[in-house]
Amino acid sequence: MSSTFSFSTFTVLYNNTIDQLYSYGIKITSDKSTVKDCIQEAYMDLFQNWEKIRNPKAVKYYLLKSLKRIIYRKLKAKRQSESLDFKNIKDYGFDEPFEDEIIKTENEEILADKMNQALNKLTSKQKEIIHLKFNMGFSYEEIGRLMNIHSDSAKKQTYRALGKLRGLVNENY
Repeated sequence: MSSTFSFSTFTVLYNNTIDQLYSYGIKITSDKSTVKDCIQEAYMDLFQNWEKIRNPKAVKYYLLKSLKRIIYRKLKAKRQSESLDFKNIKDYGFDEPFEDEIIKTENEEILADKMNQALNKLTSKQKEIIHLKFNMGFSYEEIGRLMNIHSDSAKKQTYRALGKLRGLVNENY
């Protein structure tokens, strides 16, 4: 990778990664201020270690791993608990009668609550792997690199987490 870290390089990098970093960070902790501080620290860390990065594709993973490490360090220091909020799962349509829309919305809210309860019963590692796969759209290879596990293990852990999630949701239905 180039040994120069210009303002234009940073701007492009920032614009291409900030949303994913924020989304990933907010899944680890709901404290927006902590996430923003940790993202800033992750960019500073990248800037300080820029010359060590050889593969341009590794920059996103470097930032994600750095952000995860920084957040966990801060959470440990603050002794905060992590939370996930998947309550905003809604698909509003205007073709259905008003009563049907109300029933649909209530059913979606009930399902979202059940899903949230089930997600909160998963381990932090299971929550993370589900988030990386389904919210961030990462491949099993990318998840493996980010979590320091083999891609086959990432796939197996994803299926196990989904199986547990299915069982928990069905149990609550």
